Amino acid sequence: MRIYLVMSTLVCLWSAGAHAQVTLQALSVGTHTQTTLLSDAVHDAAFIVAGDALTTDSGSNDIDCNVYMARYGEQVTYSEGDDNVSNDVEYFDTTFRNNATFVNIVDSINWCGSTGAAGGCGHPINGGTPFIVTRALANAAQAGIVYAHEFGHVLGNEHDNAGLQIMDPDILTVNDVKVRTSTRCGMYREDIGCWNPGGCSLYPLSAAAGAAPQSTERLREAPSTESAKSERSGFANVPIEELGASFIVDRIPVEVDEYYGQKDVEILKQMLADADQIDHHTTILTLIGLISDGNADDVHTIMDYILYTPNSDQKYAAAMALGYIANRAQSAEALEFLIAQRHNADRDVARGSILGLGLSGSLRARGELEADLAIAGVQDKRRNILGHAANDNHLIAALGLKGYYRRND
Repeated sequence: MRIYLVMSTLVCLWSAGAHAQVTLQALSVGTHTQTTLLSDAVHDAAFIVAGDALTTDSGSNDIDCNVYMARYGEQVTYSEGDDNVSNDVEYFDTTFRNNATFVNIVDSINWCGSTGAAGGCGHPINGGTPFIVTRALANAAQAGIVYAHEFGHVLGNEHDNAGLQIMDPDILTVNDVKVRTSTRCGMYREDIGCWNPGGCSLYPLSAAAGAAPQSTERLREAPSTESAKSERSGFANVPIEELGASFIVDRIPVEVDEYYGQKDVEILKQMLADADQIDHHTTILTLIGLISDGNADDVHTIMDYILYTPNSDQKYAAAMALGYIANRAQSAEALEFLIAQRHNADRDVARGSILGLGLSGSLRARGELEADLAIAGVQDKRRNILGHAANDNHLIAALGLKGYYRRND
């Protein structure tokens, strides 16, 4: 195999033969300066998992796409945006910057088209854009699947709930490794170009030519006709323990209350008390908020978590979970807590509480948010988050929580 670097494009050539083309997509990695760096080896392992998923035909609803993924160059660090991305301004400041990288690692993602705690987020804008993932996810077994999922969005792949698909909506597990059509595989092979002339060398891609030394028996064509996209997940027969140990991507799984009940919340609270589940606390907290009946023990569990956890990123998820409970169960205690904590000296508690007030859809909460917006001299970042929360509150009051999350489906 010969590898050439030409115009910041990594081109991999295998010797010619009666084999199918192989694409290597090489993506640069950057980490926010407030986020603890992961080693190159961690990212490399994730890219290997992504490539394994994209080059394996496991049978039903799966084909070999002949696409590998790899890290390009050394990691970079950046200070733009925020390490806890909480609105569209922070998302774009984080991703569209001078030293742009394709994969961007942050502490938490609290906005991905809508407010909510996610492990990964990507948007297909103008034929190739960066995506973001949380450090906890990048260090987890699902990292490679999420890298492939978000890169799929970059290339125009929509969600697909046909079962165990890489592009499965809402929540990804280590078993979501399939790509079911040649159309979707073809998107993964696209040459995305160098969209940022000011930083091409830091924003590489790959185009593939030549032939791979794999058997062509794996490369059968699946039907290319796509069924209508589906943004809605189904969770029938999925144990709550498996769901809690997964990662939310792109969209909040607001339908979970149709599949789970209070007995499942009790299991989630046991997982929340397990230190070995720390990387999954964001998902666990979100699920509690979306399923709980709003009883005092659930509310107090989350309140205590917000006040006493040392993990800044998970304070956001906990505060938003209280917002869900304030909305779904009309919990006055959850609402009053969020109102009081929006001025907490802990920046992450305050910001998370503002997001929770938005998600509550409460008229009183909206009044508090608008009153804060009217205060002269409010810093830009706080003003941005207050404005987004007030807008969320208005939408949720009008559409309901499920309508809010389904409005773009």
